[in-house]
Amino acid sequence: MGLPELLLFADASFQRISGPLNVVVVALVILLFGFIIGKIVDRILRRFFADIRFDEVITRWRGVKRNYARASRHAVVRTIYAATIILALQWLSLLLYVAYALLAIVALVAVVSSAFWLRDLMPNISGRVRLQERRLREGDEVTIVGKTGVISGTVRRIGAMSTRVSRQNGDIFFIPNATLAQDRIVQRRIPKST
Repeated sequence: MGLPELLLFADASFQRISGPLNVVVVALVILLFGFIIGKIVDRILRRFFADIRFDEVITRWRGVKRNYARASRHAVVRTIYAATIILALQWLSLLLYVAYALLAIVALVAVVSSAFWLRDLMPNISGRVRLQERRLREGDEVTIVGKTGVISGTVRRIGAMSTRVSRQNGDIFFIPNATLAQDRIVQRRIPKST
């Protein structure tokens, strides 16, 4: 292989690489400029909000003291950052793939969260059914002996997930129905006055 063939090979290789390389370089420049613009806007807003005393004005108007200037600044700057990232991904023709990946992650989180929620819900619903079999009603005086100790009080509400028991001193206990169905309950029914 002579020098002319080597030069032709190098030129062809560079031509193949230069297109994608240019795209990546432009995307990196977009990111760089976007983050620089975000920092500049952050500094400008910091000075502006300090000059007009933004926190004091909003606190007087709303009556609640919070750091409104910082929250507003962060919202604007993060919007600039998000737009920059979207532009860079669009330049790389990856925006659609990233959107699909984010959608898949959100769907996965929703499915896993629902599974954990159902895992906690089902025992409590079956616990409520078992409590109905014991004929536990609102207004009953009960003493519950379980793993957590002894609780004496009046049943105030039997919900889908938990039962509310209140003591005479005002303490209120929310006991999961699944736990309550497994505990020993000494029950004294209070007759309803007519």
